[in-house]
Amino acid sequence: MKPKGQFQRDPESVVANIRIFKLCRFACIHVHLPELQSMLAYVQVRLLTFLTRFIPWWALSVKSRALGWILHHLIRYRRNVVMANLKKALPDKASFHQQIVRDCYLNLAAVTIETFKGYSSSIQTIREHCSIVNPELVQDLVDQGRSVVIAANHFGNFEYAALTIPGEVDVPTIGIWKPFKNQRISRFIHRNRVKGGMQLIPQNGAIRQLEQIGARRPHVSFFLADQSPSNADTAHWVPFLGIDTAFIPGVEVVARKLNIPVVYAAMRRTSPGHYQIRYHLLTDEPLALPEREITRRYAAMIEEDIRADPGAWLWTHKRWKKTKPAAL
Repeated sequence: MKPKGQFQRDPESVVANIRIFKLCRFACIHVHLPELQSMLAYVQVRLLTFLTRFIPWWALSVKSRALGWILHHLIRYRRNVVMANLKKALPDKASFHQQIVRDCYLNLAAVTIETFKGYSSSIQTIREHCSIVNPELVQDLVDQGRSVVIAANHFGNFEYAALTIPGEVDVPTIGIWKPFKNQRISRFIHRNRVKGGMQLIPQNGAIRQLEQIGARRPHVSFFLADQSPSNADTAHWVPFLGIDTAFIPGVEVVARKLNIPVVYAAMRRTSPGHYQIRYHLLTDEPLALPEREITRRYAAMIEEDIRADPGAWLWTHKRWKKTKPAAL
């Protein structure tokens, strides 16, 4: 018989309640953890933007050298990837690999700091630091009533290229982009990338949207298509730095579907924080070329840039991670 005024719990129910409590606590933590991580990442981006706002342009190179040294020697950010890429792509420059590695991290640091500085700078200031040598090449094609594909790559400060190009042509400039998983950061980056006049459309369904836009009026579409594609089967496999390499086919696909010219945008760093873009016509008759010839020409132009200044390319990307399917 239970003593009066006392409550005796079943040991099994106590154990069950404890388990339920632990499960609830675990669930609460994991529901809120991704949101917390998302918020912290966004705060870091905004903080870096705020801090670089007060760095004079002339001092960016000093900060870049310091950050480059940290990325190279302390963090060793993707060091194995960089070395593997260089051994594969530039075996003839083995004696210069260490210098290229140093230049690669210095370039990565410079582009990173310049990009954050650009977030807090006016578009007029950005265009004082990035100019186009021959903007008339694209404008002349547009004046003929034709749309144009501009194919750029991750060489130099590609963010500044995307902010500069729309201001040198009098038709809409449309960029293809992949929104970030972090929605706060994605909105922030989007807001800064469009301040130069470029319209951004998601990569999913981009070709159909470009077809619809092209049916209404001439436009310029801007592609960064030098990184490894997601699908090896639909990629264009062409020679690149002596290697059969998979390329995103978007530049050629759009050019052929709309029958429009393709222009390559070559970018050079003229001094710390300053860049020049020079246009090169790859073709104004895409349908007259064999399949994959546009992609081959695009790859050849990138290779020419890399061999001229290997440290200015993004060697930290796993460029040759795809294996060519046997059927191709």
